[in-house]
Amino acid sequence: MQSMRMKICYSISMKPSLTACALLMALAVLVLVDGCANPFPQDLLAKVEQNVTYQAFQDEPERYTGKLMMFGGEIIETKNDAGGAWIIVRQKPLNKEGRPKWNAESGGQFLIVTKTYLDLGAFRRGRSITVIGVVDGTKTLPLSGGDYWYPLLEAQQLHVW
Repeated sequence: MQSMRMKICYSISMKPSLTACALLMALAVLVLVDGCANPFPQDLLAKVEQNVTYQAFQDEPERYTGKLMMFGGEIIETKNDAGGAWIIVRQKPLNKEGRPKWNAESGGQFLIVTKTYLDLGAFRRGRSITVIGVVDGTKTLPLSGGDYWYPLLEAQQLHVW
């Protein structure tokens, strides 16, 4: 009888534990899936031009003026100025979540401009960044004693990783 009571208590007390375990596992899966999700709103992502490579954008940015693009890479420099801020980015291809692939080859550099000031600590050199922005031609900036022209994106939304 003692053995029977122990088995019944054991199996009854295990059911809530299994249920709790299943709930915790489901919660963990949701957190992992959410953690891998693209950080941009779906309605904004739906408007991004899908069939334009970075190389095409780099070669002929004027051709895409006014188009919404999504690119990313490594921050080289960030500066605040009177009209907002600008970020020079060394381009890297993006993974399916929109995060730059750190070890991938770069297609060149591009410039992001914002209408607001940025926290220079958050947008510091070496951080990964993804932008959804409107193509606005090019901008020339001084670089190592000469001038360098950058394809230009006016940021609609930024995400640092």
